[in-house]
Amino acid sequence: MELSPFEWMAIGILGTLGLSIIAFFVKGLFKKQEKHEEITTDIRLTFASKDEVKGHERDINHIKQTYVSKDDLREFKAEIRGETQKLGADVEEIKKNYLTKADYLHHQRRTEDKMDLMYKILLELKGG
Repeated sequence: MELSPFEWMAIGILGTLGLSIIAFFVKGLFKKQEKHEEITTDIRLTFASKDEVKGHERDINHIKQTYVSKDDLREFKAEIRGETQKLGADVEEIKKNYLTKADYLHHQRRTEDKMDLMYKILLELKGG
């Protein structure tokens, strides 16, 4: 049986059409697979693993134990300010009521000079 050129052309067109339909569906399968891979990658980037969550929980617990709230910090600063003002007042009182080292040494020297003078007077009275 011999096929006419029209039949060959019809078979060619039908074959091409069949291959096109098969290629269309195979291409759709590949697109679905790529889309699923994109979704999987997006999920991996968006959500954390259990190990990462445990690490974050440890960090959060550390922060809860070591850091203070703003209100606590304000209270602490106010307390430190008050203590610093008290210390400043105490230092001013010390400056007013106590001798400096230079004053002490000056008075000590005057006392020594007076003692030397008294010693000389005693020596003169004794005759020597």
